[in-house]
Amino acid sequence: MNSFLLSFILSAIAFLIFVPSAFAAFSFNISSVNATTITSGAQEIDVNLSIVSLPSESYFRAALQKPTGGSYSGYVKNNNGDWSAIQTLSGDCTIYYKVIDLSTTSLTLKFKIGDDTALDNASYKLKAHRFTKTCTSNTEATNSADIVLNLPTPTPTPTPTPTSPPSPTPTPTATPTPIPTSIPSATIKPSPAPTIFRTTSQSPSPSSFPLASVAGEFDVSTLGSQLTPSPAVTTAEKALSEENPFVKIMILVGGLLLLIGLVFFLPKIIDKFFNKGPFDV
Repeated sequence: MNSFLLSFILSAIAFLIFVPSAFAAFSFNISSVNATTITSGAQEIDVNLSIVSLPSESYFRAALQKPTGGSYSGYVKNNNGDWSAIQTLSGDCTIYYKVIDLSTTSLTLKFKIGDDTALDNASYKLKAHRFTKTCTSNTEATNSADIVLNLPTPTPTPTPTPTSPPSPTPTPTATPTPIPTSIPSATIKPSPAPTIFRTTSQSPSPSSFPLASVAGEFDVSTLGSQLTPSPAVTTAEKALSEENPFVKIMILVGGLLLLIGLVFFLPKIIDKFFNKGPFDV
């Protein structure tokens, strides 16, 4: 009996000593972050976790949340090196970082907010979550980290003022080129060459001049523009108008001969006329 009692007491002491350590409660926290200010969407933040008594295969993530709560934002890098967008707590957890080794006591997660973030510049809480293998339950880290978002403010792009389309330029109508009407040329009736008459001792009658016939052929108002002088008349006028030395010599010789004749024959004529008797035959 005493030996049985002693065995029970020793078993109880062993249970009290070893069982609590075997069933210690799981917990984890954010031990540190390498930056507390985010200045770009591509900036990566190292989130260091401290883990106690990981009970089973798990998935871990880190995400930003406003201090007042609400939805979570950001990206976490998984085991394949891919950036997975943060889902709701009830979403698919298998896209996050997976831990199989139950003896893991520390873990570093890579986090960024991404260039497509819609968060405003302000202070946020960085929180971490652990999910079971089946994504049916989750545990939040016992603490959070303060993160300040200080992204450059984009310069607003000026909205271009719509310009009214230019008015169409009217196409000028081609002016038809008038076709000149050919004016029939007046047929000028050739005039006969005027006949040159030699001067005689008889006075020519008016009917002997060809002026009447010439006037009958042409209009007097256009006579000067239509009549063309005969080549013969032109030659005669030219001969009379020119000072020809031969003509002058002939005139001079003729005058001398006439003067000599008068001097030689005039006394004989006078003498014969005055010395002839009345009965001389």
